Amino acid sequence: MTIRLKSLCFAVILMSVSVASLARPLGITEGFRVYLDGRITCSGCSGGEVAIAEAVSNRVVARTMSGADGRFAFVNLRLLPGLYLIAGMAEEGNWQAAESLTIGPDSFNKRFTVLLQLQRVPTNDIDLGGFPLHFGVHQFFATCRDLTSHLPTAIRSSLSFGHRDVALPINDSVRPIYGSPKPLASPAFVDSLLSDLRTATTKEILLYVHGYNNTFDDAALSSALLRHGTSFDGVSLFFSWPSRGRLLAYWTDEREAARSTDDLEALLRLILTTRASKVNIVAHSMGSRIVTEALARLAADPRIAGATRPFGNVVLAAADIAPDTLRARIPGILKIADRVTIYYSRNDRATAASKVVHDTKVVGHDGINYASEAVDVIDATYTSTSLIAHSYIEERPVLNDVYALLHYNKPAAMRPLIPFDDFYRIAPLACNR
Repeated sequence: MTIRLKSLCFAVILMSVSVASLARPLGITEGFRVYLDGRITCSGCSGGEVAIAEAVSNRVVARTMSGADGRFAFVNLRLLPGLYLIAGMAEEGNWQAAESLTIGPDSFNKRFTVLLQLQRVPTNDIDLGGFPLHFGVHQFFATCRDLTSHLPTAIRSSLSFGHRDVALPINDSVRPIYGSPKPLASPAFVDSLLSDLRTATTKEILLYVHGYNNTFDDAALSSALLRHGTSFDGVSLFFSWPSRGRLLAYWTDEREAARSTDDLEALLRLILTTRASKVNIVAHSMGSRIVTEALARLAADPRIAGATRPFGNVVLAAADIAPDTLRARIPGILKIADRVTIYYSRNDRATAASKVVHDTKVVGHDGINYASEAVDVIDATYTSTSLIAHSYIEERPVLNDVYALLHYNKPAAMRPLIPFDDFYRIAPLACNR
């Protein structure tokens, strides 16, 4: 079977039909009288503006200013039943936050109190506009893509570094805003990591490695979603290898992923020079191949595989890797990492397609049996609402578990999961609501 035909087979398995949803716009000429007050807080700011907007249309229906102590209140407020966004922006500018508010039949004359804890939004190279609709995420990157190329496909280049901020939307009707990549030479990159580690609450690093069919923008967005979704308060960065970012380029992506292991290994060695208390890694899909091979190589270096393990949690989500390959690499990984957590889903159509084209089991679809207290296998089959169910690492049920893993460093047996003989299961989606 030719590469083109194999890629076509892979794509056919992933084809899906999307259904558009309809929403009735909310009005503001009538509705329930409600009372809304609260406070906005942030480090180094003194009060600001608070606005209420319809979640569907983002139309602002009310505004008010807080006092210098951050306290605010809306009077004579009438709202129809529906979902609203309560957003705050500090007078100093690039501090924003938003919370949701649901108005139902029982909301008449009801009082709501909202606490808006403002976060800094990157504004050096991002135009956020007027109404605060985004959360800012600051992050670094390393890539073996040629970021100067304007060709429609990815071009491989030598390893380069920088930072790229992303402003995440507060709801699905708003698009993310990408800052321009800001290149950093290798010494400046390390210095910036060290500077951010010194001021970070957690002296740890979180590295995200993407999978097949991802552009540089996709990688930046997924990394930002991971950091924000887990409330990680250390230093965040992502490694982007030259995936073609196209559905029909699976086999090309496989070759590029294999060629990118040297670059990731070089990045990891560079990161270790920061002496962060721990380096945590989250790999998605085909990225699991790159991460596990690079870590296995580092484990063979006696200067790294010493008494103190420099890596904390290694998370493999929807791993597009054969069980035998992963099983052979785990012993080395555990010499330099505290824990390996593996998420799989039998509803994952992408890894199901990989099973077909490779004629073998795939960890991200079938899981893996591995007897070790430092390895947790988590069934995420019932956690995704998407048709392909491959990016569940970005959905709330799995993010909740990754949050518990990163913040409390507890094994699966000590997290709110459903235990089975040789794996754990995240509760079905209806139970997570």
